[in-house]
Amino acid sequence: MIKKLLMTIALGIITSSAIAVPAKRGQWKTLKLVDGTEVKAMLVGDEFGHIWKGEDGKAYTLKGDFYQAIDAQVTLKRARSLRQQENARRVRRMPTDAATHYTGQKKGLIILVNFQDETFQAEHTNELFTRIANEEGFSEGKFKGSMADYFKAQSRGQFELDFDIVGPVTVSHKASYYGSNDSEGYDQHPEQMVFEAVNLAKNKVTNWKQYDWDNDGEVDQVYVIYAGMGEADGGDEETIWPHAYSLSYGGETSAVTVAQNLKVDNYACGSELNGSREIDGLGTICHEFSHCLGYPDFYDIDYSGGQGMGSWDLMCAGSYNGDGYQPAGYTSYEMWMAGWLEPIELDAEDVQVQNMKSLQNGGQSYIIYNKGNKNEFLMLENRQLEGWDASLYDAGLLIVHCDYDKDAWYNNTPNDDPDHQRMVVVPADGRCQKETYMGETYFTEENDVFPLTNVTAFNKDFKTSDKIAKKAAQFFNKNTNGTNWIDSSVEDITLNANGTISFNYVAEYTSTGGNSGTTTDVPEGAVFYESFNDCAGTGANDDNWGSSVASAKFAADNDGWDAEALYGGYQCARFGSSKKSGVATSPTITLAGNTHTLTFKAAGWGNDGTTLKLSATGATVLIEPSEFTMKSSEWTTFTATISGTGDVKLVFTPAKRFFLDEVVVVDTMVQTGIETAPQATKQTSVIYNLNGQKVTNPKSGLYIINGRKVVIK
Repeated sequence: MIKKLLMTIALGIITSSAIAVPAKRGQWKTLKLVDGTEVKAMLVGDEFGHIWKGEDGKAYTLKGDFYQAIDAQVTLKRARSLRQQENARRVRRMPTDAATHYTGQKKGLIILVNFQDETFQAEHTNELFTRIANEEGFSEGKFKGSMADYFKAQSRGQFELDFDIVGPVTVSHKASYYGSNDSEGYDQHPEQMVFEAVNLAKNKVTNWKQYDWDNDGEVDQVYVIYAGMGEADGGDEETIWPHAYSLSYGGETSAVTVAQNLKVDNYACGSELNGSREIDGLGTICHEFSHCLGYPDFYDIDYSGGQGMGSWDLMCAGSYNGDGYQPAGYTSYEMWMAGWLEPIELDAEDVQVQNMKSLQNGGQSYIIYNKGNKNEFLMLENRQLEGWDASLYDAGLLIVHCDYDKDAWYNNTPNDDPDHQRMVVVPADGRCQKETYMGETYFTEENDVFPLTNVTAFNKDFKTSDKIAKKAAQFFNKNTNGTNWIDSSVEDITLNANGTISFNYVAEYTSTGGNSGTTTDVPEGAVFYESFNDCAGTGANDDNWGSSVASAKFAADNDGWDAEALYGGYQCARFGSSKKSGVATSPTITLAGNTHTLTFKAAGWGNDGTTLKLSATGATVLIEPSEFTMKSSEWTTFTATISGTGDVKLVFTPAKRFFLDEVVVVDTMVQTGIETAPQATKQTSVIYNLNGQKVTNPKSGLYIINGRKVVIK
């Protein structure tokens, strides 16, 4: 289902989104300011807006011969507005139907362009670019293969590209006319260069029809390589930023009619030289040409704080791997989207995976769907330092989290929201690692792949230590188990000596509680579950009940907890302080009108009192019992029945401060097995799980013993 939907939109992405290559990571230079002082700054942004971010935290742009400080938010806001305007116009032209045509032999067109004041270096001839584009195993200089090699390898031999190289042709203006920035870092006339180039080349091409892959009357893609450097990789502000675009939306240009009454509209472009003034590698051209194939950008296009896909993905920073001469291979998602790979679904049966090869060596990929929303899924792939992946940061099992949204893909915004990035890597160490250079912080790929020394599994016990990693590891949409976690487990992840990966997939996973042993197994029928497992402080679950514990940052599985004072203990929460009330209100919980069972753990703080009252706001419901007596500095598990229907928020009212953990609300009508669970006698003490299955050696969790729910710690 998802593949069909993805393939339906793939051809339209280039006409629905404003897309460009990101600035090469770590480009710094010393800026001379209007007042004569200097500041070191790093280039950030893309074609729709870019600035120099100084080590002093300010944003700068060139004004004449000097740089001056500007409001970065104004530039980013304008860039976002430009993208939205272009996207809105393009969506109106979106094809209503598209077929997969990424197989077989296809022809592409590359036009070489000179400016009036900038021409290709003498040795960078048409013949050389023909070799770079088409020659099998091209290895001159730093090259590790040709463009044709790259796409043949990613498609596993299913898609063979052969390029015709035309030119150089010479356009009518100096390079600065096309590439100089306006006051907010936006190239002023780049599409005019392409418009002129196509008109100059149209009579040099003998058969335009071969570039119209789907016979819709439009050439599917034209790639322009312009003389000199590009602004994204070391060029000055008067050079063009590599990008993909449409002539009909340039404002000053229109689609060009060529022979056989065909139209040239969609294009991509990149520079002759890289930041070292050497002939540019394949990274930019493979990135931009991949836009022509329909792939969106997977970097944080408005630089709002997200990590994107990093160097693991050609459509993010991976275009610069190997200094651009050995860009990252496609992810399993991108191979799947093109129809070159069909992932194996891991679902209801346990599976033992042995010797899974790497993607670049023909290996398979596995997919785990969010059962509550199959547009969200995890993809498991083996990435090794071989083939086009030889310049990756590390090798191992990469878990990619995708939350597909049609509009986000159409508009090229999968990762523009740092709080809801839709295509990210799940970091194996539970942290989005960062490094700081000259005052600027970068996301890195350190410890992204499994296994690590102490991390050989991924499941709902997986520990994260920062908000970004947590959002990568958890589903955004509720799973059918009532939580944002998978209900299965990928275990015993092993990187074998031969570079293959082995692991065990456990379809029904019972939580072990991680390091604490206190997590309740989420029962079937749960409509709400809060573990507080991301609270990374001290206190309570580590048997430390001192007066200075539980003062860390509060972190919850579910957004919406409210209190005057809320803190994190050791995988639990503390509400209230010496001066503020401990009343805690839960996020909204939707009750279906059946009887619901609430289970939670609570403990009193020191001598603050042990009375705890429970009520609800919102819909009218009956809670029985509604008053409990906690123990001071000791956990007690409480159970209550909630009757009613509608949206409610639970209100926990203590005497003052208290600890709270493992809040579970279960719809007993949905719970299968509980109503008919055999009634164990006191003599037999038979234990059943919440599915009515007999359990011999129970782990930590919620069980049925003698007909009653019991939490085993």
